[in-house]
Amino acid sequence: MQNPSVSQILDRLNQDSQTSTTKKSTKTIKIKKPVKKNITSPSINRTSSVSEQQTEENFDIQWESILECVKQTFSSVKSANYETTYQLIEKLCKNQVTLQKLADKYTNTIDEYSNNSIKSILQLQNYESFENFYIELQQNIEKLETLFSTFEKSYLYPVTISKSIQNQFIKYISQNSAQQDFIITFLADGFKQNRLKYVNGSTDIKHFQIIANCSHFFEVESDLQAVIIEDATQYYQTLEVPQLDNENLINWFEKQINYEIDMYQYFKTTIGIEIIDTSRQTLYGMKFYMYLQNIISDLVFSKKYDSIVKVSKLCDYSPEMKELFTDEFKKFAKNCVSQVKKGTNVAIISDIFGKLLVFRDLKEGIENETINDAFKAFCTEMRSKYRKLQLMYAEFINQKIQEDDFPQHLSDYILFFRQLSSIDEFVLENRSYLVNRLLSPNYSHISNEEIFGKAIEEIIGSDGIKSTFQMISDVKYSRSMDIKLSIPGFVTLIKYDTWPEYQEIFPEVPRQIEVLRKEFENQFHEENKKISWVSPLETVDFEYGNAKISGSLTHLCALMKISEGNDKIPKDIKEQLVAAKILDENNMISTEGNFILPLPKYRIPDFHKEENSYEAQQNRKDRIIARIVLIAKKTKEVPKHDLEEQLKQFISELTEEEIINSINNAVKREYISFDNDIIRFLP
Repeated sequence: MQNPSVSQILDRLNQDSQTSTTKKSTKTIKIKKPVKKNITSPSINRTSSVSEQQTEENFDIQWESILECVKQTFSSVKSANYETTYQLIEKLCKNQVTLQKLADKYTNTIDEYSNNSIKSILQLQNYESFENFYIELQQNIEKLETLFSTFEKSYLYPVTISKSIQNQFIKYISQNSAQQDFIITFLADGFKQNRLKYVNGSTDIKHFQIIANCSHFFEVESDLQAVIIEDATQYYQTLEVPQLDNENLINWFEKQINYEIDMYQYFKTTIGIEIIDTSRQTLYGMKFYMYLQNIISDLVFSKKYDSIVKVSKLCDYSPEMKELFTDEFKKFAKNCVSQVKKGTNVAIISDIFGKLLVFRDLKEGIENETINDAFKAFCTEMRSKYRKLQLMYAEFINQKIQEDDFPQHLSDYILFFRQLSSIDEFVLENRSYLVNRLLSPNYSHISNEEIFGKAIEEIIGSDGIKSTFQMISDVKYSRSMDIKLSIPGFVTLIKYDTWPEYQEIFPEVPRQIEVLRKEFENQFHEENKKISWVSPLETVDFEYGNAKISGSLTHLCALMKISEGNDKIPKDIKEQLVAAKILDENNMISTEGNFILPLPKYRIPDFHKEENSYEAQQNRKDRIIARIVLIAKKTKEVPKHDLEEQLKQFISELTEEEIINSINNAVKREYISFDNDIIRFLP
C-alpha cells in the first residue's frame, strides 16, 4: 500500500478533529489540558479522551509515513511544500497522542534532519550571486527558527532543538572542513568583486554589510580578515595614480580614502578595523608620499585653503605623510619669518597671517604644538621688526571687518590681537580706520563693528574700548534719524568727544552764550526758580512734520540748516528753530561736508581720560544730579527704580551709592523731594 502524502495525512487529521468534536458534543466528555512533564519519560500522565484514542487507532499504522513527512519538512525548507509540511508538524505537536508518538520515535533523528536541511541551504554553487545566497539564507533561517520553535514549545526536545539556528549551522560546517573553506572563499570572493564594483560606482555599499554579517554569523571573521588584508595589500600595490594637476589629484586621493572608510566601516567589530587601518596607512601612504611633496609646496604658498585642509586629512592616515607635511609647513613658516625680516609690505604680511590662521584650524596632518610654535615665532619677529605692528593689524582688520563672513573668522582675528605688544596703540590706530568706515555713505557693517568691539572689550575692558562704542552710537543714532525723518542722506550728528578727526578744534564759548548762561544761573540762585540751562546736547522732544523726535538742540540746528527756505516746515517748528539759531550764528556747531557736529567744547566729554581728577569727579556728580532733575521735571514724579533705569541710559557705570548720594544732594538743593521711594519735581 502506498504511503499517504503530506496533504492526505493533514486532511485526515483535520477530519478526525472534526469527528472528535462531534463526539465530544454528544457524550459531553471533558478533556483535561496537557500537563508539562519530564520529556524523557516514555509515557505522559493524562486522562485520555475519545478523540485522542480515536486518533491513535486511525494513525498508528501510518507513523512511518508521518516520519517521512517530518524528514521532508527539514529537507525541503526551500520547496513549495514547506508550508503544508510545517502545518502537519504543528498539528502533530498540538495533539497529545501524536505528540507522545513523536517523543517516542523521533528524538534521535532531529539532528540528522536539521543537518540535512542546513546542508541543502549551504549548496553555495547553486546560487547565481553572493547576494542571492544571503537573501535566501535569511529567508530559510527564519523558516527553520519557526519550525524549531514549534518543537521547543512542545517541550520534547529541550537539548537538541533549543540550540540557536546559528549554532546548528556552525556545528555543521565545523564538522565539514571543505564546507568551511568553501564559505570563507565564497565570502572573500564576494568582497573582492564588490570592491572593484564599488570603486567603479556599479554596486551598493550594503553588500559589504552583508559580507560582514555573514562572516559574523558563520564565525569566520579571523579567516576573512586575512583575506581582506591580503586583498588590500595587492590593491594598493597595483593602484595606478592618474595624471592630474595637484588640486584634482588631491580630490582623487580623497575619494579613494572615502572608499576605504565606507567599505571597512562594517568590519569594525568583526575583523578588527585597526589592522586594516595599519595596512592601509602604510601602503596607501607610501603611494601618496611620492606625490605629496610637490602638492604641499604648491599649496602652502597659494590661497587654495580648501585643498590645504583636504591634504591635512589625507596626511593623517600615514605617519610618513604626516612627517612630510610637517616638514613642508616648517619650511613655509620659516619663509614667513624671512618675509618679515626683509621688510615686506603690510599687504603681504597680512596675507601670510591669513595663511597661518588656515593652518591653525587644521585638525589633522600637523601637530597643534608645531603650528603654535610657528605662529609665535612669526609674531615675535613681527614685534621686533615692526615697532608699529598695530598699524599692520589695524589695516588687516579694516579690510576684513567689511566682509560679510567676518563673524565666522572672529576668533582667528582675536588670536592675533592677543599677540600685539601694545594693544593701546592698536586701539588708536584702529580709530582712524573706524572713522572712515563709519562716515562712509551707506556703510552696512555696523554689526561687525559691534561684534569686534565686544570681543576686544572682553580682553582690555570697557574703558579701553569705550570711545569706539561712542562713535558707533553716534552713527547708529544718525541712521535712525534717517528713517524717522524720511530724509535720504541726512547728516551724521557727532556728539561724543572721541572722533579723532575733529579733536584739534577748541573754540571759545561765544560771549553771547556765556552771558545768557550766567543770567540763567543768577536767576536760578537768587530767586530760587527752577529754570534749567539746556546745553547743545541735552535731550529735548520736538516734532518734525509727522515725526516725533527725541533729540538735542544740535538736531534742531541740523534740521534748521536742511530746511532753510523750505515753506513746508510747520510754523511752530520754525519758531523752535529760532531759539537754536544762536548756536549756528556763534559757531557753536561745525559743518564738515554733509556732517553737522557740535564743536568739541560742546560734545559729551570722555570723562574717563581724567577719571581720577577732582574736576572730572565733580563734573560727573553734577551730570548725574542734572539728569535726575530733568527726569523728575519731565515726569513730575518717578519711582526710584524707574529713575535708576533711566539714569543708566545716559550715565555709564553707575553705582547704587552714586545714585543715592546724587538724590540726597538734589533734595538738599531743593530741586526734588524724595519720600517713600518716589522722586517728585519741585516747581
